[in-house]
Amino acid sequence: MYKIGYYLIRVLMKALGSLPLRCNYAVGRFVAWCCRVFHYRYDVVLTNISRSFPQLSYGEVGKAVRDFYDSLGQIVAECLWFGACSVDGRRFRDSGMCTFTNMDELNRLYRVSPSVMLLSAHVCNWELTGGIMHFDCGDARPAFAESDAVVSYKRMKSRVWDRVMMDNRTALIANPDRYANLVESSSLVRYIASNHDKHKVFQMIADQYPYKGAACMDVDFMGQTTKTMTAAGRLACKYGMSVAYLGIRRVSRGHYEYTVHTIADNASQMPLDAIYDKFYDLVRQDVEAGPCTYLWSHKRWKKR
Repeated sequence: MYKIGYYLIRVLMKALGSLPLRCNYAVGRFVAWCCRVFHYRYDVVLTNISRSFPQLSYGEVGKAVRDFYDSLGQIVAECLWFGACSVDGRRFRDSGMCTFTNMDELNRLYRVSPSVMLLSAHVCNWELTGGIMHFDCGDARPAFAESDAVVSYKRMKSRVWDRVMMDNRTALIANPDRYANLVESSSLVRYIASNHDKHKVFQMIADQYPYKGAACMDVDFMGQTTKTMTAAGRLACKYGMSVAYLGIRRVSRGHYEYTVHTIADNASQMPLDAIYDKFYDLVRQDVEAGPCTYLWSHKRWKKR
């Protein structure tokens, strides 16, 4: 049953993804409509937006909620389309979907440190970063090899959907063992401890609510006391890695700009709380620049 379910979903996603992007956006609009009609995590979305933007009126909060569902539909559409791209990346590059504004800065960090801890957040379309080697970077190209770009992911409860999403995220990875570029979050500490001297770029989404038993600390984010996991920062400090935030902003529908913001050239010389204060301040700036693009359905503040 697992294989049947997996292949049925992948065939359907491939068929939809092979259509022009505008057709996928039509699917995205249907998804957004369903989210609104069936109130997908409506209470969570409404509460998170209201608390993060207390200056908004009731009407403005309602519009922000609707805009969020529209944005979520766009993300679904882009993920479908992305998953059907070929490993040569030509279709992806020609679309101009992702522009990297300062690859030179990421290359600099890669050259001056043992490894790079590249932190990101649930802003805009975080699912597209698996195609980073094919981003439009102008004249600059990544100084690191595809095999040295390691991405952390959270295993899904459904075995079928976990495999489907892994395939989708690695659609542009040419490495035959493309799953080697993905490391499950529960294994990340051990993986980094074993590979910190191999000159890699460790990329992870760092704004999740802490997993049970994870080392964490309190920070201020969107005007709220927020618990955050600290494993990435602690490892960067221990091994003297550079730390940066990968910011994402939606310029227009179907086009994103990615920018690296350096937090520390050598994390061992910066207090851990200062690293996370800077990270969350940068995330806040991106959220405020495009409020609807944050994943408000995420139970980020489920315990206050």
